[in-house]
Amino acid sequence: MIKRNKPISRFRLLKKVRQHLSEMGEELLYHVLVLYNTLQSPDTPLWYRGVILGSLGYFLSTIDGIPDFTPVLGFSDDLVVLTAAASTLSKYITPQIKDQSRAQTERIAQRIGKNQT
Repeated sequence: MIKRNKPISRFRLLKKVRQHLSEMGEELLYHVLVLYNTLQSPDTPLWYRGVILGSLGYFLSTIDGIPDFTPVLGFSDDLVVLTAAASTLSKYITPQIKDQSRAQTERIAQRIGKNQT
C-alpha cells in the first residue's frame, strides 16, 4: 500500500520555521515564503507548481542530504534547493510576491524572536 504524504500547508511550514528559525535564518525563511506565495498565485502554471511542491516538500522532509540538526550546515542543502527553485521560477515571482514575502519574513522573525526571549 502506498502511503500518501501530508499536503504542504501554511501550518506545516510555519511549524518547522518556529522550531528552527534560529538555525535556518531569515534568508531561508524568505525563500520558503516566496515559493509558498508563488504556489498560491493563480497565475503560476502547473509545471511550476510541481517544482515548488518538490522543493517545499524537500524542506519539510526529515530525509535530507544534510540533516537539519547538523550544526552550521544543517539547512544549507535546503537553501540550495529553494534558491534553485526560485531561480527557475523567477518569471512567475512578481514584485508583489517578493514584497509580501519580505514583510511576512520580518513579521515572523520578530514574533518568533519575541517568543524565544
